[in-house]
Amino acid sequence: MIEFPCQFPIKIIFNNQPGVADELLAIIHRHHPELINTPIKQKLSQNQRYLSFTAEVMAQSQEQLDALYRELTKNPAVKMVL
Repeated sequence: MIEFPCQFPIKIIFNNQPGVADELLAIIHRHHPELINTPIKQKLSQNQRYLSFTAEVMAQSQEQLDALYRELTKNPAVKMVL
């Protein structure tokens, strides 16, 4: 059971395609505007086919996390959200 509010790590792995990174950052910032000025770690896979973002968000509720996960997983470029 998660107690809210809490710092919650989130990692998104997606196809490395032009424009996708900006789109996913916009989704994250829509749900967590406090991260706009916070660096989000990015890592390119060895074969440069995938890119991952790792961020710690301040989750206020399970509903907030669920909404973020739903919107991220709707994107066809997203392979995994952890």
